[in-house]
Amino acid sequence: MVRDQSNTGTKRLSRLLPSNRKGVISLLISLTGLLALFIGLIFYGFLPESRNTAITTIVLGILLILVGMFISYRDILGFIIQKKGRYSINSSIMVFAFILIGVLIYVLAARNSIRIDTTATRQYSLASQTTEILQNLQHPITATAFFVPNDTTSASYRISTENLLNEFKHRSSENAKFTYKYIDPDLEPTLAKNLRVTEYPSIVFQGQNSDGVDLSYTLTAPLFEERDISTAIMIASGIQQKKIYIVTGHGERDSSIMDIEDRLGFGLARDGMRNDNYAVQTLSIAQYEIIPDDAAALVIPGPTIDLSDIEANLIHQYLKGGGRLLLSVDPGTPNSYNNLINKWGITMIDGTIIDLGSSLANQPKTPLIQQEQFVTVDPINVITDPLSQVYFPGTIAFDQVLPADEMPDYIRAKPIVGTTMLSCLQFNEEINTCNQDQFTILAPSMAVEALKPINEDPDANATRQAKIVLFGDTDFISNYHFYNFNNSDLYLNSLNWLTEDVSLASVRAKALTYRRLVVTDREIQLIRGLSWFALPALMTILAFMTWWRRR
Repeated sequence: MVRDQSNTGTKRLSRLLPSNRKGVISLLISLTGLLALFIGLIFYGFLPESRNTAITTIVLGILLILVGMFISYRDILGFIIQKKGRYSINSSIMVFAFILIGVLIYVLAARNSIRIDTTATRQYSLASQTTEILQNLQHPITATAFFVPNDTTSASYRISTENLLNEFKHRSSENAKFTYKYIDPDLEPTLAKNLRVTEYPSIVFQGQNSDGVDLSYTLTAPLFEERDISTAIMIASGIQQKKIYIVTGHGERDSSIMDIEDRLGFGLARDGMRNDNYAVQTLSIAQYEIIPDDAAALVIPGPTIDLSDIEANLIHQYLKGGGRLLLSVDPGTPNSYNNLINKWGITMIDGTIIDLGSSLANQPKTPLIQQEQFVTVDPINVITDPLSQVYFPGTIAFDQVLPADEMPDYIRAKPIVGTTMLSCLQFNEEINTCNQDQFTILAPSMAVEALKPINEDPDANATRQAKIVLFGDTDFISNYHFYNFNNSDLYLNSLNWLTEDVSLASVRAKALTYRRLVVTDREIQLIRGLSWFALPALMTILAFMTWWRRR
């Protein structure tokens, strides 16, 4: 019985195969052509960099199929004339039509794609300000990313950076002004040398200004966030840099110190300003007795020596003319700085803030500001909306010089952040607690907009209002603390608000939430290919086996 079944199966198989050598050769050539066509289509659809090879493979596959059919054209014609042949042709036409419709739908969808970011933090969406920058580009911008394939540092940035650059390219599709490419510096060392790339990973942005002068700007890890790339594009397209002057001569923090472990250095903050497309210089007001007309803002980081009367008056007159000031102080700051801001409706409150409700690592004198403690009303929301956490290692508080109902209309002063209700001011450095009757909400940072100082006439030549941002702590922007939590973002956002570069303040790193599946573009293509081809092929094989058994 077993022998009879084996003979029956052999007979069925013999009927499927050609009975002569010519037919066998034709079948082998046709099958090879089909395999080449299948492989070529996969390469063409899922490996864009191999499309030339894919097209060659597809053409070769079609030629092999035609050759195979030509060799056995008589047998094929005889098969078509038969009733079974006509049914097979009808089925083949229906399958081909179905595949063609699917391909057309895919092509139409690919050319008219709609991108939807379903992440809670809009992780893969660009800020509207970034999109506006891309759409307003006048000259092409090319980003050349130098990543070493087997380097662990490069690998840690590769996925997120490639996704971000791809989103930039997609958002500039209307004018096609932004393109990018990845380069292995080991394979193309000459290109890296010509672009003066010495560190990896790095991204070089190349463009032109309005006069046609070639410009370039280089980003190195870890500065690969949306904000960094937006700034690099602005610099490479020749957008004019605003000048920031860091005041010196009063024991301020040293902006030349770059050591990340240094607790007094201000170098990382200075570099942060430069990365925001500012031209940053130091300024000794006592030496020059003038504040340059091109000053977009003055920065005074942690002064420990009093201002002279001449210096204080120069800064005051600069503010009256519509100037901008970013002042960070510490407990024990000389009184001349308090006198300066008193004229603009703000005063420093003596003592160090203790916050029992929210502090860093059980250090009550280091208030931890949580997201709900940021003030998000206009105009402060430009500074605080993107932020989640900052901390101040030893800070004083600010308040208005007059009760709220007595403040003049021409001065608007608002807290930027506030402590919890379990806060107080403490004068004794040894005490880290508060009495219950001392609890109150305090403001370690404030922002001021004013048309003129209190009880003074406005400057007739002023073309804009004065703006001041105050921080009761300078340690939080020292090198040691600058890139912790959102400390750097708060400080740079404040500077952006002062200089009215709100587009940069709105382009901030987004909080990355935990996800179970993070894949590269190649992995996505592999998953897509398996779902489109492997699973249907498996189902076809199973269907063929079932048909074979039931014949």
